[in-house]
Amino acid sequence: MRHGPCERPLKPHEDPTDCPENRAAYPWVMAAAILGSSIAFIDGTIVSIALPAIRTDLGASLEEMQWIVNSYALILAAFLLPGGAAGDVFGRSRIFLLGVAIYTVTSLWAGLAGSTEALITARTLEGFGAALMVPASLALITDHVPKERRGAAIGLWSAASAATTALGPVLGGLLVDMAGWRPALLLTVPFGVLTFIVAWIGVPKSAPGGGRMDWTGGLLVCAGLGGLAIWLTNASAGAAGQGAWLGLLGLALLAGFVLHQSRAKAPMMPLGLFRNAPFSVANLQTFLLYGALSGALTYLPVVLIDAFGYSATLAGTAMLPFALIIAVLSRVAGGAMDRFGARPMLVAGPALTAAGFAAMVWIARDGGFTTSVLPAMAIAGLGMGITVTPLSTTVMNSVPQDRAGTASGVNNALSRAAGLIGVPVFGLVGQAGFRSVAGEGTFGEPGSVALGYADAMAQALIWIAVAAAALALASALVARTGLGGAEPRADPA
Repeated sequence: MRHGPCERPLKPHEDPTDCPENRAAYPWVMAAAILGSSIAFIDGTIVSIALPAIRTDLGASLEEMQWIVNSYALILAAFLLPGGAAGDVFGRSRIFLLGVAIYTVTSLWAGLAGSTEALITARTLEGFGAALMVPASLALITDHVPKERRGAAIGLWSAASAATTALGPVLGGLLVDMAGWRPALLLTVPFGVLTFIVAWIGVPKSAPGGGRMDWTGGLLVCAGLGGLAIWLTNASAGAAGQGAWLGLLGLALLAGFVLHQSRAKAPMMPLGLFRNAPFSVANLQTFLLYGALSGALTYLPVVLIDAFGYSATLAGTAMLPFALIIAVLSRVAGGAMDRFGARPMLVAGPALTAAGFAAMVWIARDGGFTTSVLPAMAIAGLGMGITVTPLSTTVMNSVPQDRAGTASGVNNALSRAAGLIGVPVFGLVGQAGFRSVAGEGTFGEPGSVALGYADAMAQALIWIAVAAAALALASALVARTGLGGAEPRADPA
């Protein structure tokens, strides 16, 4: 690994990207950041495609299926904040390498798991590795790219990550159909090894930033999100009364986390960051939009397979236009934001995404791949392609340079927390839609009702599509009313 990040001390007013050593490392940093974020993003799409096969092979219930997704999402959401802060305190390159190593080893464990309990445990630890890796990947870009070019660089990062992610569901579906779910889950292992090698060889060693870790805050947010997730998962499985006290405790602990952050000497989520309007608006948009995205896209492959008889490969291919359009547009969107600002894109993008989710109603009506699935996914992809880069860039440009890791951690934590909450909430919505037709049984469990299972699953998708469209539209309205003419600026936190 190279030593650095600078061979000379920087003056107080200098941007770290002014360092020649940092600029020279740009290709290595971009490659490592893209690979690292890609394997984390790919994970969720592959698991969604593999869920029906995992259900059959391991005998997983709906609740266990949700925890196969949510065990990863819970730890990722809870530890992204301390993960981002750890990069600022101990050095981003060190934390990135540690995260990649943990993620790769536990991905191997997940692919070899012999029971749902072992798989959920492996997925939990996998989420911890990703929580260290993801915020560091974006923060490393801010260390090596000048602010005036950062939108384009983050656009390249988003585009390349989306392009590689686009292949995940397709390759995962092929592997599920040809060899089962285990090879599909093992797909990220060689990419994890490659990411570690690239980062070790070419990413400059980040100097520790000093300061302390807020361990109390980390425990509060992890326990709070965990309690809330357990209760929501129980509710979506038809047992809302079971563990209700955990939901209330979770909310209380999250409130305690916010109170603690207002008083802590070294908070992992400095509340002062939210005084910046673009930062606050972009993070609220992230929560709404990614809640809708996670809920809708987790259950769509299950419905396509169960209700319309899609193979895992075809269900995975259904996601391809969504990811490819994001890949194509993200690079363009980054340059457009540098020229025209974020607000128009953060209004139009989520509104188009809402239209794509609304079009999923037609999937439930006929299930046609070319007549309903591809158009809906293309519209949603168009909306997200316009949104992703301006959203990330707004967050990163709204904070001082030394808070880049923290800001990335906050934004990624909110997106993952949205998914963590969105999966069981949309499961609850799907269950309500399912029972509006079947009258009994469980959404996502074929043996739970003798007749009408496919029709009930299609109705569940309609309810999920409407709920997702409503959340995405709310995200557009937040930008429309909250950003005004404001542009990102770096205010002290």
